[in-house]
Amino acid sequence: MKGILTVSMDAIGVLPAFKGIIVHDCWSPYFGYACEHAVCNAHILRDLKGISENTDQHWSDEVHDLLLEIYAAVDGAPESAVSLTPVEIEEFQRRFDLILDNGKAENPPSPLPVQEGRRGRKRRTPAENLIDRCQKYRVEILRFMTDFRVPFTNNLAERDIRMVKVQQKISGTSQLCGGGI
Repeated sequence: MKGILTVSMDAIGVLPAFKGIIVHDCWSPYFGYACEHAVCNAHILRDLKGISENTDQHWSDEVHDLLLEIYAAVDGAPESAVSLTPVEIEEFQRRFDLILDNGKAENPPSPLPVQEGRRGRKRRTPAENLIDRCQKYRVEILRFMTDFRVPFTNNLAERDIRMVKVQQKISGTSQLCGGGI
């Protein structure tokens, strides 16, 4: 079943026909579109920082630092390169996986109580959810190192969209466009 926003995205007609690489915040409805995906690492870095600040866990700092190290390697790659070398890619992926495995060990199944009368999955901590997201979407998170066309973040695109929405609100046309961001 598709949510209301996904149906709206379909009605606009852009995403269903898109054949490139979409860089987004890992919101699950986006993965329903038949194109390649990359995850905006600004969102991942922010989530990792939240885990580091709110828990006494070290894996999140290590993933944070590794992503910035990979970004520096991409930034320092020869201009003619289209990706990091296969050896670099394999080593960075190995380290990424190892850190997440350590994070999994630091986060055994959550002791959060099952609420009586609630259906669905057992509640999990934000750290558990982030580890699982990083494992499930490893390829999409690290795509910027395997395909240099993919930016590390989509912050510029988000800023551009935000400015259009601000201008619409100022001019009073946001009511026609549905308002909100």
